[in-house]
Amino acid sequence: MLDRRRRLVARFLAIGLLAAMLFTADSLTSPSPAEARCNGEGNPVTSTFSYGGHTRVSETPVSGTCNGNDLYRGVLKDAYPDGYCVSVWFEIPGQGWFLPFGGNVCGSGNTSTFEWNDTNDNHQSYQRFCIDKATNHEIVACGWGSVIGAKGLNHGF
Repeated sequence: MLDRRRRLVARFLAIGLLAAMLFTADSLTSPSPAEARCNGEGNPVTSTFSYGGHTRVSETPVSGTCNGNDLYRGVLKDAYPDGYCVSVWFEIPGQGWFLPFGGNVCGSGNTSTFEWNDTNDNHQSYQRFCIDKATNHEIVACGWGSVIGAKGLNHGF
């Protein structure tokens, strides 16, 4: 009876150790949300998205926007002469991704000012950048930093 209990305890320990190892490996290999535009109140950060080895999008908060009032204003820039358009998208949990008014621009060096109002009243929202074809606005890629599919947490606005 005692040997049976020891084997059972050994199995549970092995399963627990395996689960801990898998969790650690997953957290080391999975991309985490990248640096945000407002990295807390009073801390604006310029953000980018690179695709194909070139920075295609840059976005900077408008002065004074990281103030905790749930309204985010930023300047979106098409940063590369490739014939594509760029856009910024915000996520509402459970509802999907939304393009704010003024959140897209076409033409290298061109900029657009946009606004996003946090509907959750928690001064934060995930966002991502997308690149799309100028002819039909078919999305080519979305992401954050240099990671396709990633999103960044914007908080403190």
